[in-house]
Amino acid sequence: MNNDEGRIVDEAVADEAQADERPTVTPGMQWCIVRAATNMENRVMKALARATSVTPSIGRVIVPTVAKRRAKGGQNVVVETRLYPGYVFAEIALEDGLVPDDVWYVIGGITGAIGVLGDRKPAHVSEAEAASMLDAASQKEKRISGPDFAAGDMVMVRDGSFEGHEGVVEKIDQKKCMATVDIVIFGRPTPVDIEVWQLEKTL
Repeated sequence: MNNDEGRIVDEAVADEAQADERPTVTPGMQWCIVRAATNMENRVMKALARATSVTPSIGRVIVPTVAKRRAKGGQNVVVETRLYPGYVFAEIALEDGLVPDDVWYVIGGITGAIGVLGDRKPAHVSEAEAASMLDAASQKEKRISGPDFAAGDMVMVRDGSFEGHEGVVEKIDQKKCMATVDIVIFGRPTPVDIEVWQLEKTL
């Protein structure tokens, strides 16, 4: 490892340690939930994050995600999934328990933002809920999950030529990310090789 690589690693470790030391809620603020239109969560998050430069009433803004590994076309693909679809978490410095005017107008001007859960008096996010959300958001190595089924499980085909068919898993090839599934075709059980990402366990 050269000096530059060592410096980058040290800075990353320092940043992670600093993040771990931050309180669950910034003093003087409260976690609030901003509702967002479908698939607009990241856009709303970025717009709110930019607004921190013009108003001190907004703190951290987060859209917690988790990553799952799926096989597609013979390759492993990592897909990030939002833990709370339609929600963006933002720290806001409330005034007498209400969202201040400057923040309210900022949210109202963001494309994709629907409003604050609870309206001007935002719904309370407990410390436990905030801690869980922050823990999910701070994971440096995302949780990776493979197929949640094994030989003998009943599965439903969710994509491809056999979509809608049910069958029983005979075996799984982890290397190729393929499963051999017995599917009833023309009244006879027929073993078919299907990519694991196309399957969903039913029992």
